[in-house]
Amino acid sequence: MKKLFIILGFVFLLGLLFVAQPATKVNAVATQYNVKFTANGGTGEMATVKVDAMSMYTIPECGFGAPTGKEFNGWKIYGTTTVKQPGDKHKITKDIELVAQWKQIAGQGEEQSGSGEQSGSGEQQGTPTPTPAPTPTPEPEKKGCGSGAVVVASFGALALGAVILLKRKQF
Repeated sequence: MKKLFIILGFVFLLGLLFVAQPATKVNAVATQYNVKFTANGGTGEMATVKVDAMSMYTIPECGFGAPTGKEFNGWKIYGTTTVKQPGDKHKITKDIELVAQWKQIAGQGEEQSGSGEQSGSGEQQGTPTPTPAPTPTPEPEKKGCGSGAVVVASFGALALGAVILLKRKQF
């Protein structure tokens, strides 16, 4: 019986050596995303805003100065065609870029028809300013929970096998 406890104690200590290793690092999914603003021909700057992931973000008023003869007509989320207005809500699932949209002021310069947007793109006349693509958020590094559970299960099975073997031999 004394040998049984010695063997079990040895197996237990070996298990502790493997399990007492530092935990494997697991990167969390992003909890905040960036909302960037682009003037699209307007003047001034608007600071990038950090927003909690999966939250409903309220589209803000425009903080840019309008190009000459134009007025603010809403925001387009880069890569989409829908024009959002200040006060609208948008669910934040990734970094987004809000691009200011401008329309010609009635009676100043060329007249606009239909929705009030200029030539489909809503950009200022002349050479269009290319809007850079938003920087994608890198996918979080995913790692498993390590081999600690496998080691513990293996030593548990080894200990059980040792107990059965020693019982049969009647030490």
